[in-house]
Amino acid sequence: MKNNTMDLLAYTGAFWKGKLYCLSRECNLLFSVNPEDGKTEFVDTIPEEDTLTTFICGIMTVWNDKLIFTPNKTKKIWIYDLISGQWDNVAIKECDDHCLDAGSFYQIYIYNDKIFLVGSGYPAILCVDLENKSCDYIEGPYKDMLTRHPDPDHIYFWYYGVQLENDLYLASCLDNQVLRFDMDTQEYHWIKMGDDGPGYQGIAWDGSNFWLSPRSGGDITKWDGKKEVTTLSLPGELKQHAEYIWGVCYDGKQIVLPATTHTNTILVNVQNDTLQIQKQQYSMYGQLDNGMIINQTINGDLSIITDGSSWKTCHTAIHTDQLQQFYKEKHLPVFKEKTLYHEDSWNSMLSLDSFLTFTKSQSETNVSSTGQVGKQIWEQIR
Repeated sequence: MKNNTMDLLAYTGAFWKGKLYCLSRECNLLFSVNPEDGKTEFVDTIPEEDTLTTFICGIMTVWNDKLIFTPNKTKKIWIYDLISGQWDNVAIKECDDHCLDAGSFYQIYIYNDKIFLVGSGYPAILCVDLENKSCDYIEGPYKDMLTRHPDPDHIYFWYYGVQLENDLYLASCLDNQVLRFDMDTQEYHWIKMGDDGPGYQGIAWDGSNFWLSPRSGGDITKWDGKKEVTTLSLPGELKQHAEYIWGVCYDGKQIVLPATTHTNTILVNVQNDTLQIQKQQYSMYGQLDNGMIINQTINGDLSIITDGSSWKTCHTAIHTDQLQQFYKEKHLPVFKEKTLYHEDSWNSMLSLDSFLTFTKSQSETNVSSTGQVGKQIWEQIR
């Protein structure tokens, strides 16, 4: 068996008892990383889902020794007991016509004994009681957005929001408004940020001010939480790329607008509002419930930041034969939807070589190949 090495990239994570638990963005895989020695271990897979599903859940968090996974490709809220290793779930209502295809839930917050899931493509905030598996659907904010934008061209909210005590601050992706949502009363109101604009990708809090990342070539916005709103214009070479996407996060020293679809990460000095461009692309960048900042560069370097300083950095890489063996032990075939083999040029797990060493089929196989070499080889051997 050929021993291909691949970087194990994550897009969401949660910290529990000295380990960082992550979801792979490339396949159905929950894994852990020990920051002290960089040891990576396979934990499990999301039940009832395909092996090669990318970005399988929306986001994850820890609650009462359990990992909570919000729906994205899944139809349920999945719950993994970190002590027993058992799975449980909470089903949610089927989405109506206003559900967008871009994703279901990319934000999750814990308040008292409730879990709040913020719909990104799903038009509701879910208030979930995990003890009795009940779920309230708060749809008012989304009805407001649909009144303002009957035919939305983007998701409602992206990954980045702010929780300050009982209040959530959520930046609309559709226009220049911020939702303030009270988790105690479930009351809410909208706050308009300056002139009409194309919307935001997220909001962060530096202890004194809110910062909003731009969407579609807009400006970075700074807001004191009351009436004062100022903007920082993007450099011309960045502003012209309307398709560029930035998140936003305060790492304890500066505001970071991590780039996930390109290589131009923006750093903002909160003392003098100056910008610096850093050539770095991330697969993951965000703040955990415990205040830690976790990030992973596109080449697999994973860092944990506390108090504005890097605590631990390690590289997460695995051998594809180890992952294949893990799937074999769980009796999971390599398939994506109804396609038994799917090739992807940036993921060595999805290479023809890995596939041929992993599985044998006696029946006709449906093949999807985005790599010309793999496609030509497959056409010769099938």
